[in-house]
Amino acid sequence: MTLEGSDFINKIRYRALYKDGSNIAFADGHAKFFVSKELDSAGKGYPRCNNGPSHTCYIWPERNIWMVPNYPESTLGYPVGLIPNSCAR
Repeated sequence: MTLEGSDFINKIRYRALYKDGSNIAFADGHAKFFVSKELDSAGKGYPRCNNGPSHTCYIWPERNIWMVPNYPESTLGYPVGLIPNSCAR
């Protein structure tokens, strides 16, 4: 997984490399194997938009992932959950 920041907003840009998933390192130091078809921009048969993922993620509480440092007190206006990109709607 990498953080994509061309617009200076951190978003998950995910690549499934092994058994439909990849390891993610978290800020508290732990790592976990993670599967997410919606965020994968390389997976075969997964929904995707052109060459990118079908969804964007800023805050995904069900998976304990967030890119906003003061979440859950504030989302700083970013949406919560997986947001379908326009080509996936």
